[in-house]
Amino acid sequence: MDSLLNNLDSIGIKYGTDKSSKGHNYLSTYEYFLNSYRNKRAVLMEIGGGVGASIKMWEEYFPKSKIICVDINPDVKKYESDRISVEIGDISSKEVIKRLQAKYPKVDILIDDGSHRWDHQRIAFENLFKIVSPGGYYIVEDLHSSYEPNFSGLDSLPFIEYLKNRIDFHNLRGENGSNYIKKMNPGIVGLEKQIHFLSFTSRACIIKKRI
Repeated sequence: MDSLLNNLDSIGIKYGTDKSSKGHNYLSTYEYFLNSYRNKRAVLMEIGGGVGASIKMWEEYFPKSKIICVDINPDVKKYESDRISVEIGDISSKEVIKRLQAKYPKVDILIDDGSHRWDHQRIAFENLFKIVSPGGYYIVEDLHSSYEPNFSGLDSLPFIEYLKNRIDFHNLRGENGSNYIKKMNPGIVGLEKQIHFLSFTSRACIIKKRI
């Protein structure tokens, strides 16, 4: 059991990330799911680097892991080190998506803390959930943006409603399940079949991939 001075939230507070209990309060929930990776040689990718607070937090909490940050701001490159890589680009770009898929085909933990736009969250999930390792986690943060139309981007469906539709797939059965599959895009159904579970916490969703 990690001491209170060494748990994920205390490390997040140390570096000033808004993910900590001083802000959005994600980290105690994340630790429940991610602690098993702590001393493994895992690969973590985060969309959105900001001022580097979460990069430093992940680097300390996962001392053996590879940390990848994707950001549109070239200044984030200054946080690169032997274990930290920074990829510059817009996650809504097909070219950037293809580059990430080719360069990092296996990611154990992927966190979307990017623009919070509905369309960007959907594009990232539909393209990058594929590179999450079996048994790994895909986390989408800042779902409060789904209730704020100025974050809609090019989508009319709030991303939290998109996630709720994925719950339908895992609960409908019989004729209802068959009818759902018939009306859905086969690519989306393929993604849904890879989901083990979706767990919602305040303003975030943790999605576990099937083994």
